[in-house]
Amino acid sequence: MELGYEVDFDSKEKFFKIKERQIKNYIFTANIILENGTVDLVWIVRENGNLILGLPLGEYSRLMINPDYRIKKPIFATYEDLDEIFQIAFQLFEDFKKTIIALE
Repeated sequence: MELGYEVDFDSKEKFFKIKERQIKNYIFTANIILENGTVDLVWIVRENGNLILGLPLGEYSRLMINPDYRIKKPIFATYEDLDEIFQIAFQLFEDFKKTIIALE
């Protein structure tokens, strides 16, 4: 992946898994599910080996804002669309990791 992440494809479950990175006591990874022209992102965080986050990105809006509020999955039709989605998603992921680390 051109964004600096190592990626493996799980052919059984049909998703891409970002290689884990440890920063301090946290291990960060992400799963990417491409299905029917949509992108589903799952950000996973473990602290000292314990899972603390691991939901699809759209679920966090329901938990933090309102149970009825939904952020829809990004839709792509071309590789250029997908590239733009990944650039935005991974910049958000980097910001998210910095925020988690700053909470210590």
